[in-house]
Amino acid sequence: MEHRNGCWFKSCWIIALIALTSPAQAKNLEELIAAAIESDPWLVQSQSQERAARAQAIAGGELPDPRFTASLANLPTDTFDFSQEPMTQVMVGLSQAFPGGDSRQLRRQRLDQMGDVNVIERSMRLAQLRRDITLLWADAALADKTVRLINQDRALFEQLEAVIRSGYSSAGKGISQQDLIRAELEITRLDERVLQLKERRQRKIEQLTQWVPRSLVYAIAEFELPNGSPASNRAVSLHPETQVHDQRIKIARTGYQLAKETLRPGFTLNTSYGYRDEDRNGRDLPDFVSVGVSMDLPFFRAKRQDKQVTAAAERVAAEEAARLLTVRRLQAMQSDARARLIQLDQQTALYKDTLLRQMTALADAALSAYGSDQKDFAEVMRAHIAQLNAQIEAQRLETERQKTIAEMQYLGTAVIGTTIDRATDTEATS
Repeated sequence: MEHRNGCWFKSCWIIALIALTSPAQAKNLEELIAAAIESDPWLVQSQSQERAARAQAIAGGELPDPRFTASLANLPTDTFDFSQEPMTQVMVGLSQAFPGGDSRQLRRQRLDQMGDVNVIERSMRLAQLRRDITLLWADAALADKTVRLINQDRALFEQLEAVIRSGYSSAGKGISQQDLIRAELEITRLDERVLQLKERRQRKIEQLTQWVPRSLVYAIAEFELPNGSPASNRAVSLHPETQVHDQRIKIARTGYQLAKETLRPGFTLNTSYGYRDEDRNGRDLPDFVSVGVSMDLPFFRAKRQDKQVTAAAERVAAEEAARLLTVRRLQAMQSDARARLIQLDQQTALYKDTLLRQMTALADAALSAYGSDQKDFAEVMRAHIAQLNAQIEAQRLETERQKTIAEMQYLGTAVIGTTIDRATDTEATS
């Protein structure tokens, strides 16, 4: 019990510390995550559920209240004289019921294990908050970065448009009206892309407000792409999702043991004291003391107790199957994330080492050739648009890489310092 209370107190203390140190205004991703943890009502709900389970565990392990009885026995109805008959007496009694076997201890252990589930679920919740907020933050950062790239190139497109307009006005270099319209159209398309990106950024901000206060999210002027590192390949058996199933299997096994204890009959201890008055001759009559035991007789075991044991065993099998499904899903997600990260690393390296350099060289060559009257304006525009698209794609790949890392970090989460190793006695006897 001391270890259990210590773990529970440690969990509450950590969350309280995060709440106390959370900033009034988030400036980066980590501060936004801290603010989300501080304002998350789910964590408060989980703590209340754990405390409720702990309190129920204490109550469930206690004996039922004793019963007090008082009665007037063998009173003659012809005279209602208390001293007329020697068997007339006033009786008071106490009875105490004792459940069969170790059912009280098992019931208390099962409720404690339910409280342990809340501890593990809070670890899972913290990991989910970090992952989901990071994914939305990365999408918003991609929109901000893309807008910056477009605004940087927009100045160049405006210069080109000004040159084309000047040349068209002076009828020089064979500039046609089509070239002028193309220049204006490309600038309009850039403005359209900026509007789409701002709308996408707005959607991500609105999605963030389900975890973080709106004032904190809207106070962020610009989102910067996170720079995470891939997590180590930790066994999925340590992941909170798997540990929740492990704990539920323990609960089901304890329930199985509890169902088996119902096969052992409970009993009730009865004691009573009977007071008698004097007889008709004035002699004192001795009082009576009675002691008895009543016991359950499981005559309908096949219809009730045996079926309860069977149902409890099936619940254990169901929880074990659910755990297997979760392990397979997490393993598949880990493999997929590793494969995606390798592919994204290769694509990012290709863009950084080769494609961006080639696109820049092509755009510069097209502009130089246009200045030497060797190429038309359409080639210049296509080259610079291709360069901009390559820069945007490189940024998208880096964003996808960071989102994949966030997924891997979630999959690499482990429950450490919790109460997941309890109830080993139940497992050993199952």
